[in-house]
Amino acid sequence: MRILQICHKPPFPDVDGGTKAEKMLTELLIEAGHQIDVFTIATEKHPFLENEVPNWFSSQGKIEYCQLKAMPNKIGAITTIFKDESYILSRFKSEVLKQQLLKIDFQQYETIVFDGLASALFLDDIKQKSGKKIILRTHNIEFLVWQNLKKEVKNPIKSTYFGIQSKKLEKQELNLFKSADEIWHLNQEEINDFPNELKQKVHFVPITLKLKKIPKLKSNTHFKIGFMGAANWQPNAEAFKFIQSKLALLAKENKIETVLAGRFQTSDLLQNPNVTNLGEVKSLEDFYQNIDAFINPIFSGSGLRIKILDAVQFMVPIVSSKKGIEGLGLEANVDYLPAENVNEFLNQILWLIKNQEKAKGLAQSAYQKIETNFGIAQNISLINNLLIK
Repeated sequence: MRILQICHKPPFPDVDGGTKAEKMLTELLIEAGHQIDVFTIATEKHPFLENEVPNWFSSQGKIEYCQLKAMPNKIGAITTIFKDESYILSRFKSEVLKQQLLKIDFQQYETIVFDGLASALFLDDIKQKSGKKIILRTHNIEFLVWQNLKKEVKNPIKSTYFGIQSKKLEKQELNLFKSADEIWHLNQEEINDFPNELKQKVHFVPITLKLKKIPKLKSNTHFKIGFMGAANWQPNAEAFKFIQSKLALLAKENKIETVLAGRFQTSDLLQNPNVTNLGEVKSLEDFYQNIDAFINPIFSGSGLRIKILDAVQFMVPIVSSKKGIEGLGLEANVDYLPAENVNEFLNQILWLIKNQEKAKGLAQSAYQKIETNFGIAQNISLINNLLIK
């Protein structure tokens, strides 16, 4: 089957959770025997880089892109208060993008997959023109992310703004859900969050990956904890602030080093004296080889925490909030250690230091669980059964 995957940002290189998820779907579809072409939106934050397109993809299909200026700005954020559209999506609604999409010869494809909500703003136009099966692949239920942010922020102006945006986004998102023939969602635990009238066309399609166990090669002088994430995603930004304002100093007092990494960090995050902040890193292996435990204080958001999969591959034990481990099927105190506040995080880290053999057992158990649930081979039949429905 020939499939067109329309992405909300370039899947190559896979620099964050969204791009990793897109790339993983591309790999799964190819491994399942299909030919995949990609059309992607590119932005200032996620440019298209032709030299990053891997041979395993270009040897079987083509990739095209549309460059947009989608950088958030205060004027745009304010003016959309008086419009029907949410600001979150309006930044991607471009006439240039629409025309470039409608020039595609859709008759050469059996199925079109919109990967990520921002990729699907012209779903109805393409559905009408192509007559093809339309799949919307959802990474998050976006309006729930903004509803949660409304509850989390203490600033009343921000809270009100997030509330306005979440209502607008909910209306747009539900309309797109209704227009799609099928919805593929990443997080099985969130299937029940979809409206009842839509559940019959919502399917759990896990992210899939070729796992490669990478054992730790060196020992650190001091025990090191680490967190990595793109700071332009609000739950990650909250995690950075939690670590820097609460956890890092306590860790330092217990002779534990804190290592942070991630794109789009602001200067106040990069300059905290209690942490080693690497900023954007090109090598995941360098980061994970340099830490002894991955901490994951994620308390809001939706979707799947793909960063956890990297920690699993590098056999690093994990201390995480319940929200931060959602959708992965990992069991507390078997595959990872649970924590919901700064004292719990510190106590679990101290336990890891005193029980390093048991810590290795947690990492091994997590690896086996992820390999069973998210391996490509295990999910080929699932994806093919959905495609031939």
